Parts: sequence; C-alpha cells; structure tokens
Amino acid sequence: TYSYAYAEMDNLVDITLTSGKARPGEEVTIGVVFNTNPGIGMMTFGVDYDETRLSLAGYEDSGLTGWDGYISVLWEGNEDTYVTGEVLKIRFNVLETAEDGDAYVTLVCDDGDVLSFNEDVLKASIEAGKVTVYSYIPGDITGDGKVNTQDLLRLKRHLIGYSVALVGNADVTGDGKINTQDLLRLKRHLIGYTVVLH
Repeated sequence: TYSYAYAEMDNLVDITLTSGKARPGEEVTIGVVFNTNPGIGMMTFGVDYDETRLSLAGYEDSGLTGWDGYISVLWEGNEDTYVTGEVLKIRFNVLETAEDGDAYVTLVCDDGDVLSFNEDVLKASIEAGKVTVYSYIPGDITGDGKVNTQDLLRLKRHLIGYSVALVGNADVTGDGKINTQDLLRLKRHLIGYTVVLH
C-alpha cells in the first residue's frame, strides 16, 4: 500500500489557483501555480468559473510560455518541464451586474489531460481560487460614498467599544481582522501617504 501511495505522489501535479478582489467593471487576474511538478510534457484543461459574476478576458504566459487556446488551454513541450510556481495568468472581467461575494474559479482536468513527454498519465490535484466581488469604496466605513475623517472617527469609536454601524469594509488592510492597524492605515491615507485600502 505504501509503495502505491508513493507512486501516486510521484505522478501528482499539485495546482493552486490564486485569489483576487475587484469591483464590477474591473479586470482581475488569477494565477495558476504548480506547487509540485513531476515532469509535464503536455497539459490541457478547461476553465470553470462563476459566469454570473465573471467573464473570461484571456490568458498571459507566466512561468511557462507557449500556452494556446481560449476556453480550453493547452501547453506542450518537446521534453518534460519541471517548472514550479506561477505558470499562467487567467484574466477575468467582473460583470457590471455582479453581486458582492465570492466567485469561484477552477480548472477542469480529466484523466489523460496531463502527460509526461513519454506519455505517462499524471494526476492533477487542483485547489480552486476565487474573485471577491465588492461594490463598496475601500475606506468608506460610514457608507456615504466618501472616505474622510468621519470614517476614521467611526472606526476609532468601534475599536474602543462603542456600538456603531460599520457599513463599508473596515478591514482596510485586507488581513481579515479589524484592529488598530486598520485605523493607522486609514489615518495615513487621509493625511496623504500612498497606501492601499482594501
């Protein structure tokens, strides 16, 4: 049993899709990352995604060059490649009608779609990515359509324990938490520093 499991791991291409965040009308790029690569000579896959929020805009070469296709994407070499890391970028447009929330993005890869140059069938393990669609203005915590001192005060009041409504996204650092780091980031933005608000 152990040798079979080991053989399976030797033929496994572990693939992760990255995630992104965008507003309706914007373009977002999702990376295809090879975490492990036992030696690929040819690979083809389809792209499956949330068509209620996204439309496919195209592809860009990344760590591997020579990708071909549109709905189904093909890469082929004259020998095995062992490249790992980001190998391809897939571009999406977020639909103007897209609702806030997560839109899934994954690859469809059947048995026989990933081969070594010697025609050995490789298994693909794929972890889906997502595009988080949001319509709010980053830093507009009060929901009035502006980012100003009122938002800073609302966040400060929240952090010291007042019961106040956080209408927009108060996690302006994008780390999944609402804390003093968000307050400092928003303050730096308001006094003119070049910082990214999520």
